[in-house]
Amino acid sequence: MLDISNPYLSDILFGKREGKKVKEKIMKILEIKEAS
Repeated sequence: MLDISNPYLSDILFGKREGKKVKEKIMKILEIKEAS
């Protein structure tokens, strides 16, 4: 998944079980990518 750090990957994997939190994580990652 491109160059996302391991902590982010683990957060996404755990978040998949919660659904809503996963969307928040993805949105934050997208914002970080756009900012950099």
